[in-house]
Amino acid sequence: MLYKVFFLISFILLPIYANAEETWSIGDEVAAFFVCKQEKDIMDLVMADSKSQESFAGKIVEKKINQDCIKIFPPMKFKVSEIISSYKDHRKITNTVLKVKSSINDMLVGYIIVKGIPATPKQNSL
Repeated sequence: MLYKVFFLISFILLPIYANAEETWSIGDEVAAFFVCKQEKDIMDLVMADSKSQESFAGKIVEKKINQDCIKIFPPMKFKVSEIISSYKDHRKITNTVLKVKSSINDMLVGYIIVKGIPATPKQNSL
């Protein structure tokens, strides 16, 4: 029974992925509804996401309880300020970790996970 409840909670909390394009560049706009304050916190989620759905969901709950990451509803628009890394999740889908800032005042907001890949240096220079 506990497993079923945990599984249900994981679907309520997920997806934390932002929406939008599949290729990411500095300056792109992205709408997100789950943001981590520190790079370490998002990288903890990346590690859990690369292992399993259950590990990922558990880490999301932990980060929310500790207020290391926050859920934003409705989603807010941010601007990509840095591409941190990319990785394959437990489903073998490529995701990218982005550092984002406010699209209103350019203040640093935090870190998010998005589906897709970083743009190549040539694409970034266009």
